[in-house]
Amino acid sequence: MTIPVISGLKDKAFEAKLNADLLKQAQTGLAEGQKAGKQDAAEAKKYGWEPRPHALDISYEVHQAGKLVSFSIQSYIYTGGAHGMTDVTYYTIDNQAKAKTLKLADLFQSGYDYRSIINQLISQQIKAQTAADGYNPYSFESITDDQSFSFENGNLVIHFGQYEIAPYAAGMPAFTIPAHRFHSLLKPEILAALTQK
Repeated sequence: MTIPVISGLKDKAFEAKLNADLLKQAQTGLAEGQKAGKQDAAEAKKYGWEPRPHALDISYEVHQAGKLVSFSIQSYIYTGGAHGMTDVTYYTIDNQAKAKTLKLADLFQSGYDYRSIINQLISQQIKAQTAADGYNPYSFESITDDQSFSFENGNLVIHFGQYEIAPYAAGMPAFTIPAHRFHSLLKPEILAALTQK
């Protein structure tokens, strides 16, 4: 397990709570994995099965997002089945005197229907990919209120989990929204933080 420790935030109380939450989530995942492994080992012994290996891998990645603090934590769990399951949680933090983890809606000026715009852009990308591949594995309808997102080279990236809008073979789909398609819709303070080095 590789767990990030956040430092340098202006809001020290938020920073301490965030670090405690990240550690607790990792410890909970480990405890649950160990419990499941022991239960499987006991059943294997009881019924004469070959014990199945279990694995938990937690890692993180820092994303480039100007003055915003942006990172993701990936958890991979394997319990002996055909394949493991991966979950990625994305964090984008507004590093102000009163810091907070941003939701997608927090990025945009009021009055803009950012959801319809992003839905349309994702649908266009799915249509283009379907035309290129000859089939459409997606069942996309709309982004959600708690939609996962990150920033990459100034672009907004919308993330989906395994099985969320496509079968396992499609992985974890991500759609890049080019900066010129959304920068004018951002709150001025978010745009300033995003574009500062």
